[in-house]
Amino acid sequence: MESSVKESLLSIFNSCLNVLKKDSFIMISHHMNTFELNHGINYAFWENVLTDFRKWANEAQIGREVFFDGFEPQWWMFIQKT
Repeated sequence: MESSVKESLLSIFNSCLNVLKKDSFIMISHHMNTFELNHGINYAFWENVLTDFRKWANEAQIGREVFFDGFEPQWWMFIQKT
């Protein structure tokens, strides 16, 4: 599943960063709900999607991740355009 998702997500985030001004942020909030899980979303993948994306974004050097108190990295990600 990783290969089918990785390049698409990286492409989307590169496109988003291209339209942002320097020092702007992309904020990613993650949640799961019963509707999504009942419609075939892979729970194990979805639960860890930010962990996986974080690794891919760092490898691809997409922006700079910033952390804020009170925002758990398992569920939130902030990428700053540098």
